[in-house]
Amino acid sequence: MINPTEVTNFNRNQEQVEQFALFAILVAGKNSDVASRKLLEICEEVYEETGRRDILSWIIQTYESRFKIQDFIKSYNVGQHTRIAKHIEKMRFEIKNNILLKLPVEELEKKMGPKTARFFMLHSIKDCECIPLDTHILSWMRDNGADVPSATPKPGKRYREIEEECLAMFKELLPESKSVAEKDLMIWMKQ
Repeated sequence: MINPTEVTNFNRNQEQVEQFALFAILVAGKNSDVASRKLLEICEEVYEETGRRDILSWIIQTYESRFKIQDFIKSYNVGQHTRIAKHIEKMRFEIKNNILLKLPVEELEKKMGPKTARFFMLHSIKDCECIPLDTHILSWMRDNGADVPSATPKPGKRYREIEEECLAMFKELLPESKSVAEKDLMIWMKQ
């Protein structure tokens, strides 16, 4: 099970990478505890039926189309099953070839979206310097004087500008001894 308060792990095996990638997709727009429970439910059921823990590999091998993936996700009452299935389908090649963590964040964001890709990378790759611009980060930035929106900006130039501003604020205002991932979690747990 993924503990939402301890998501950072730079030593995941391939099965854990796939489980965390699915968690990152599931948690977008949802309560992290709910997403964690849904992930556990899916993984336990698949493991009981197949003995497999490589959840995304199993999904893409079992379901040939986005619509079948969508039906599978829908069967768990996850919500946003169309969005989730689209992301999994877009990552089919990367999942099959075990290269999710080898992609540049700019490539992964085309498959998962900017916030989800950055969350996944930040908490999976040591010394990763990217920021998922979630509401907790944007609120913290505003509280510290930044002129940023309350909602996550669309992918592109403005997203990258706010991300760079946030990284600069992290360096200036938060403990130097903490990684970017630790700083993200510190702010999230305070909100």
